Amino acid sequence: MTSPKIIDDVWTYQKVGTPFPCHGQKALGEANKYVALWYKHGKPVMGQAWNDSGVVQCSFSMDKKCYTGAEVGGGIQLLIYEGNHVTKSFYYDWINLTTWRSSLSREKYDIVRCGSASPAFWKERRLLGNYDIDSDIATFAEDDHTEVKLSQPTVSVVMVLVRVTSGAPPYCQCETCVTNMASDKNAQKTLKRPLSVNDWEDYNWGTEWPQKRPLMSALGRELPNPKGFQKQYVAMWYRHGKPIMGRAWNVAGKIEASFVDPSCDREFSGPSVGSLQLLIQLPATAVGYDYVWMPYEQAYQFRDKDYLPVHMNYVCPAVFKIGPYEALGGLDMNTERASVALEGKVTTLEGGQVRQLLVLCRREHDGTMVI
Repeated sequence: MTSPKIIDDVWTYQKVGTPFPCHGQKALGEANKYVALWYKHGKPVMGQAWNDSGVVQCSFSMDKKCYTGAEVGGGIQLLIYEGNHVTKSFYYDWINLTTWRSSLSREKYDIVRCGSASPAFWKERRLLGNYDIDSDIATFAEDDHTEVKLSQPTVSVVMVLVRVTSGAPPYCQCETCVTNMASDKNAQKTLKRPLSVNDWEDYNWGTEWPQKRPLMSALGRELPNPKGFQKQYVAMWYRHGKPIMGRAWNVAGKIEASFVDPSCDREFSGPSVGSLQLLIQLPATAVGYDYVWMPYEQAYQFRDKDYLPVHMNYVCPAVFKIGPYEALGGLDMNTERASVALEGKVTTLEGGQVRQLLVLCRREHDGTMVI
């Protein structure tokens, strides 16, 4: 008889302010909220970590107080998931607390916990914090300084993180699932693919260029720059909690990137970037949408259309024409202000100047939405 495989969570120790690791487990539908664990006086508590300027920042709520940054001291642990349900023999999923409480669900779902502490996500408020299984109370650090507490009956609105040891996550695009779907004609006829969130994956500046993931490139071609022609890839970076769109490119097999913070018109490139995210281009037939580049004056009209600019907090990727060159930067749709850097020089456009910039949009796929 084969012994059952032991399934362990992988927690990596990180000091606050050090480079953000890859493969962190995120809150449902969030790009920059990661499950974190901290011990205070030997007691575990779950909270939130995020990537700020390429390094780890965090917040926790405990004993009616919120702890952030230097207040945390020492270090924290981040939950890591590298691989897929085939290589790991399980996958993580967020389910409603009421669902987990049922006896049938407890046989299927194994809640992630350390002692009585479990990750909790309040989707409506976008808060990631701690659910105490013993007391049936969830606590969150809101705005890094205000503790929010939920008990019965309102605690039922939170979601908890569980391990699932059978099947595959919905709409999985691993090699095994794609192969199985291609050979299952009945599944092809019945499975519909709804619109999903954009897939941003964590990477670090200066590490090996990713070879196994299809990255989103600007305009799908090489762009002219002062050094010749080169593909530029959609990248996102967080500074002081705010997303900034920019570009990444391959330099001798390593990741290089450039971002401009519009609040100070300053370029960040090289080692100062630290950790960043790259946009993955998934097959349209798998997720129900495809990507297109179109002029901003056409894209910003939100009514009566089947496409929407790809954005985070209304900041979207945009391609600039600077003389004979093209460069990928970012556009803030709220302020209609766009910035990019080329050869160390920052270019900023405002108001009507941004209308002709090509921005990345997601368009509902016109053809079949089944594999």
